[in-house]
Amino acid sequence: MKIKRPFIRKIRPLAYVGNHDASTISVISIRFNRVITTFSSGGEQPLGVTVARVLRRGVFLYVANASTNNVAVFNIQNNRQVASIPTGENPVYVAIGRVPGVGIRGFVTNFESSSVTVFDPLTNNVIGPPIPVGKGPEGIALNPTGTKAFVPNLSDGTVSVINTRRREVADTIQVGEQPVLLAICSIPSQRAPQAYVANFGSNSVTQINTRTNATVGRPIPVGRGPIGVTCLPNGERVYVANGGSLSGNQDESNHTVSVVSTRLRRVVKTITVGENPEALAATCDGRWVYVPNRVSNTVSVIATRNNRVVKTIPVGKGPRGVAITPYCSVRK
Repeated sequence: MKIKRPFIRKIRPLAYVGNHDASTISVISIRFNRVITTFSSGGEQPLGVTVARVLRRGVFLYVANASTNNVAVFNIQNNRQVASIPTGENPVYVAIGRVPGVGIRGFVTNFESSSVTVFDPLTNNVIGPPIPVGKGPEGIALNPTGTKAFVPNLSDGTVSVINTRRREVADTIQVGEQPVLLAICSIPSQRAPQAYVANFGSNSVTQINTRTNATVGRPIPVGRGPIGVTCLPNGERVYVANGGSLSGNQDESNHTVSVVSTRLRRVVKTITVGENPEALAATCDGRWVYVPNRVSNTVSVIATRNNRVVKTIPVGKGPRGVAITPYCSVRK
């Protein structure tokens, strides 16, 4: 019997930006570095956005809407909303990954509920009760094998390590003050993938060995008020957005991105961007990093070959989250 699979058009390299204050999503063409469309976020005050391929279904955008306690799901073939997933109170970030022996799963951090909601992306149904974690969970990332989810808890200075198969916290790691977001990177010099956690209150980044759950060395000093973290696919550099303020108030003390060498474990370049950068994301070929600037209402585009801003793109009001399609960028 022949299995009928959905037709999926070739998808252009795109960046999706969540405009928190406008409750919209701006779609940026990576080829032309301009907004090509804007649509409703499917709720109010979007924060984290994630793009993921779901086998047998297609490629979807997941948007955590903090004020309406839902994750809106969009088919990126046409940007139409296909589902709204209920969450805990104040959902902030989403991660999608394949859990061994279970299948593909989605994980949502609920800041006010201090929990993580789990859902099945094949059906968009919630699975079981929320997982209790530390106080004020923010970002979330899965290790490459999908066996663990790492969750920084802003209010108690820890990272909760979730056993994704059992859906329970298996370990708690002490990090710096007010950890916000993190990225998990495959580093050439390390046997295990490494997690890099932005400590907003400590102006530093904590490195964690994801196999042992142990911190590595001392925290790495970065700019003031680090929030977002992303790493290049080759694992050589980590980019850290220094927002300076979690409230969204203008803070001219640090509108920068710190570039960290994973081999040297120190900042090798500081890049000036717009006002109050938060999350950031790299293209899958590692050539570009996109940085939403919350107060400037813009996105800065960094060329990683020389670590310079090559374009500033106007978007909606209060951009905070960004996700890039899993297709590499075109040459410009």
